[in-house]
Amino acid sequence: MPNQFETHTSDAGTTIHLKMNGELIENLIALDCIAITLFDIVFVYGVYEVYAENDSVLTLVLIFLVLPFIFYLHYEYRKNKRWAKNAEEIFFISKNNLHISKECLGEKLLTKDINTQKIIEIVYRPWGGRTNPPFLPDCGQGTIHLIGYDDGCSFGINLNKEEAEVFITELRSLIMQYQEPRHFIFAPHMHLAKD
Repeated sequence: MPNQFETHTSDAGTTIHLKMNGELIENLIALDCIAITLFDIVFVYGVYEVYAENDSVLTLVLIFLVLPFIFYLHYEYRKNKRWAKNAEEIFFISKNNLHISKECLGEKLLTKDINTQKIIEIVYRPWGGRTNPPFLPDCGQGTIHLIGYDDGCSFGINLNKEEAEVFITELRSLIMQYQEPRHFIFAPHMHLAKD
């Protein structure tokens, strides 16, 4: 899944920005476009057939019941395209804290603070190809999805393998700047866990 990857370092800590690359997003929601086009065709054909039979009452009922649904589908598709091109996830790493927030078009979708004295686990979990791409706001997991438990948390990364490797390598090096290396185990298969 294409992303733009940026890091910014200050005295307080390091900020990592994951941004969607909007040029390559459209094919991920192309099925929505096909479905909406089919709905449009079926709607126009249905209205024409009913109108051709001179059933004006049924024509009006069809228009007033189905047309709002068609408009809603178009609205959702445009919103998803807009969200997809502007989705951004932010990681802030400081001495004892990892702050994760998910934002889009100025709206905070997720904010999570993780105490880095607890267990941190990062796992590569590629997107399974479900209906909605994982970065859309109505999809529960997100590009980076968190699983919390008593001793810490883990988060999966829905990027392709190369992007996940780059992200985890960068995140690991940044964490190592702020934490004692002996506190971490860097396991193979893009898995990071704190001892």
